[in-house]
Amino acid sequence: MSQDSHDATPKGPLRPPELVTPLTLFFNPDVLSASCLQESIKAVAFSGAAGLAAGAGSGWWLHLPTDLVLRNTWKKGGVFAALGGLLYGSTCYAAQIRGKDDPINAGIAGAVTGLAVGMRGGTVTKMFFHSGVLGGVLLFSDWAVRRHKVTYRGIDAVREERDKGFFGWKRRDPYAERWAEIKEHDAAAGA
Repeated sequence: MSQDSHDATPKGPLRPPELVTPLTLFFNPDVLSASCLQESIKAVAFSGAAGLAAGAGSGWWLHLPTDLVLRNTWKKGGVFAALGGLLYGSTCYAAQIRGKDDPINAGIAGAVTGLAVGMRGGTVTKMFFHSGVLGGVLLFSDWAVRRHKVTYRGIDAVREERDKGFFGWKRRDPYAERWAEIKEHDAAAGA
């Protein structure tokens, strides 16, 4: 390996490599150009599988009878599938209608999904409560994740950014200060 490859400094802000997770392989990361129906169907399949696993796992954990475990497993799988498809489909449609991919889409999707969750409760109050809470939680969580992705540029860049402003003064080096004291002492003793 040549010495030049070590001296090369990257141009522009440092960004972590894009993470390849099962979700990024499964879903289209660009919701503005994605087919919302296709993405919703994928979300139904993915969420349904997660719901089946959650139902079976909870039944196993609680030592329920097999027939009850099977009923609850299919029930949870269906609920997870419906809510997951609704959530991701609402996110995709909100992004395409608004023409922007930002946290507000997640808030809209959370509100729509919260309405569906609240409908299971049976009252209008529960519908609007779940809509507001789920919309707010998803809006905040999507904002936080996006903020972290944008601001994360590597630990060195974070330290440089942190050291500006309040921490912008010259850092104290106790070893250099002590060395200067020793030199001063030696100079005064030798003179």
